[in-house]
Amino acid sequence: NSASGPEHGVDGDGQRRRWRLLAERPRAAAATMTTTLAPGTSITVAGYLGCAYFTKALTDAHKVASLVDGVVVTPLTFSREEYFRFIGERLAGKGILHQTSPAVWFGSPESGTFVGGADAFAAALRRDFPNDFEAPSGMGCCTIQ
Repeated sequence: NSASGPEHGVDGDGQRRRWRLLAERPRAAAATMTTTLAPGTSITVAGYLGCAYFTKALTDAHKVASLVDGVVVTPLTFSREEYFRFIGERLAGKGILHQTSPAVWFGSPESGTFVGGADAFAAALRRDFPNDFEAPSGMGCCTIQ
């Protein structure tokens, strides 16, 4: 396959293929939005210290960056209280209900596409990189309530 460009990548077994990552819309919309993850795109992972799901999402984001040239990972690390305030400020005005750690965006929290938490991010990665991301048991999020 001689395809190349920002919508193509190399998967885990070295095969070049077209790839796209899907992101959830806010719960109120109940539809799915497709976002192309192209070189130069940032994956922002926000969470709080001590949350294993934040650590896992951050590790997975770095793995995507190693698979797709030019993808940049932006970690945003907070205390639990700071994280709750942060996502409230970033998501409430957009009508998005999200109350767990982590929160993941393709792009920045201000202008990017909100993916969701650990489960939504992991599902997008399993769909688009099936040879590199397996379905884990017990995946989830750290609650902040």
